Formats: sequence, structure tokens, C-alpha cells
Amino acid sequence: MKKIIIGLILIVIIGGTFLYIREIEYQSNQVEKLEQVKKEKEEKLKEIKNNYNKYVVVNEDTNLYTYNENRYQESGKVVKDITFELEELDENSEYYKIKNLNKYIYYKDVSKTENLVVETIYKNYVPFNLNIITKNAKFYKDDKVVFELNDEEEFKVLGKSDTLYYVELNNMFLSVKKEDVVKEYESHNTDLESATDIAVLNYHFFYDKENGEVCNQIICHEKQFFKEQLDYLKNNNFFTTDMESFSMFLDGIIKLPKKTVLLTIDDGGQGVKEVAIPMLTEYQMNATVFLVTSWYNPNEYENEYIECHSHTNNMHNDGVCPMKQGGGLTCLSEEEIKNDLQASRNILNGSTAIAYPFYEYNDYAIEQLKNNGFKLAFIDGGKKASIGCDKFTIPRYVMSTNWNINDFISAVN
Repeated sequence: MKKIIIGLILIVIIGGTFLYIREIEYQSNQVEKLEQVKKEKEEKLKEIKNNYNKYVVVNEDTNLYTYNENRYQESGKVVKDITFELEELDENSEYYKIKNLNKYIYYKDVSKTENLVVETIYKNYVPFNLNIITKNAKFYKDDKVVFELNDEEEFKVLGKSDTLYYVELNNMFLSVKKEDVVKEYESHNTDLESATDIAVLNYHFFYDKENGEVCNQIICHEKQFFKEQLDYLKNNNFFTTDMESFSMFLDGIIKLPKKTVLLTIDDGGQGVKEVAIPMLTEYQMNATVFLVTSWYNPNEYENEYIECHSHTNNMHNDGVCPMKQGGGLTCLSEEEIKNDLQASRNILNGSTAIAYPFYEYNDYAIEQLKNNGFKLAFIDGGKKASIGCDKFTIPRYVMSTNWNINDFISAVN
């Protein structure tokens, strides 16, 4: 009996020791796990901090999120290469809050960037006194979906056509189909007066008299006189529009300010690169150069403010056709014209705007332009371009040495 009792005591002692050792091992494992969790959390926090930046770019097509009921829920999509400005970092979250958009994006789905892509032209549009609410909507840029937003979102209308509304989203001018709009209602967005017609100004050659330069043609423009015109536009708050906006204005899709002009320069010859473009860039004014592409390289002209469109590839030559100066666009064969226009468009990345050489056109020339993908064509005309005008005979004021500043002021006003 005594032996049995001693045995039981030993069993209890040994078992207790074993349990104690297991408890020590368990506690040790728990400490190690806590340390590991803490380490992983610190590493993730460091990664979130390191990846954060005021501006970020989307790495690939990915989801957008909203924060509801204490959790992040998918509420839309965004395509690769879109840039965002972020709000201040929340160190307790794996999601970055997008500024001016009630959405979040996962920290691993973006990379740092120093350049925020912001469109500026549309910010000059006069908004409609109209708002829309969208739901489960797709937003397009150049016919490509760039955003999908599932929740109800409200926008003021910046433009509209028969099938589309145009709105601002993430510093971009985007379209949304009317079928994705659940509500439209009147809203007081502006008191600004919008234009019903716009002066299109047409320049050619430039020279700097102070540098001893001369230019004896009637379509020459002295640097100081051009500066006087730009000063007038700047001091009187004129908006110098671009070609895409001008085209949408003519179609009645958008509204432009009453003080709007379109600046155009034909050919690309004397002083355009040396005088006009540096001045326009300094003044931050938009302009179009209608370039003869077999003569001049658009890469030497284009910048943030200057865009190049067609003046044909090589049909700006005298005496080809039986008109006053005889540019080839009015009589050459369809094949010759097609080859020339397509060459010009290819060089100009698909431009759909053109100025007729020597301002000469006929029904045949217009037909050839339409057949080869052009949407706008400019003549002389001496009057403003109005909403709804024929987009293949858009009038311009031809600037000449006979003009003085009062003539200029009269034209733009």
C-alpha cells in the first residue's frame, strides 16, 4: 500500500512537472507569436508609410473602395496610369484616401509620382446650370473607360450632347452616358455669360525689327505689335481656346466664356518658331499651327500650349489647279489627295482639323476632306465663327500689316 501511495505521489509530481513545462513552452510560444505579429505590423506600417506620397499613380487596373460600417468595400474601378492626389496618411489603415473624391485605394495598388496629371482647358468652360446624379456609371476619356463608380455620385454638367454628359472627375474632363444617369435637375452653378460666336485669328509670318529682321509681305507680323495684341488679351481676361474645345463649342456641346478667341498660324514659316511660339508660351496662351508637314516637323513646334494641325502635306503650291493661286486640294485626283492628306494626318497623330491652302476650296475639296477623316476646315471670311456654323468653312480674321490695335480689339470683341 505504501508503495502504491509513493507511486501515485511520483505520478502527480511528474505530471505536474510536465504540465508546468508545457505551460512554460506555451507562454514562450505566445510571446514569440506576439513578437512576430508586432514585427509584421511594424514592417507593414513602414511599407505603407514608404509607399505614401502626396501624388501617386495607379500600377494596374484595380478597385476603388468606400469606408462603410467599419470596413472597406469595393465601390468602383480605375484604370492603370491614372494619377491621384492623396489626403494625409492614416497610419492605421492600409487604404489611402483620395483627395476630392470620396474613395480609397489600396496602398499596394499605387506607386509614388512627382507629377500630378491635371487637365486645365476644361476649367475655363462655363458650366451648365444643371447637375446629374449617376449610379453604377462608367466614365470615358477618348472612348476608353477610365473610371467605374458604383455608388451614387453628383456632378455639375460641363457639357452635354444627345447621348452624353461631360463632367469633371479627378481633374479630368470625362463623359458619361445618359443611361447611367439616375437624376438630372436644375442647379445654379454660374452667372457667367457664355459666347455665341468666337473670333478666329489667322497669322502667318513673324519678325523682330529690333534684331534687324525684315518681312515685306502683307501677312507679316512685327514682334512688338504681336506683343501688344497678346497684352490686350491677357489684360482683358480672354481665354485662348484649343481646337478640341472649339469644335465642341461649334457643336453646342460645351459653353465657352464670352471673351474667347482661337489663335491660328498658317504654314509654319518665318518667325513662327523663333518669335511667335516663345511669346505664346511665355503668355501661356493656346494656339494652333496649321503646318505644311512636308516642309516642317511638328516636333519643333508643339508644346503644352501649341498644337499642330494640317495645312496638307504638300499641296500648298501655286498653279496646280485653275483657281486664283491654285493649290492642289481643289482639283488633283482622289488618289493623290488621299495620299497627301493621309500622310499629313499620320505625321500629326491623326489630326482632324485643316486650313485650306491659300484659303481656296470647292465642293470637291470639301468632299475629299470628309472622305479622309477631317472634321473641321478653316477659310478666311472676316467674321466670327458661330455655334452651328458649317464646320468645313469656318471663317477667320486674316491678320495683316494693315491692322492696328483698334482693328484687333474690334475683331475679338
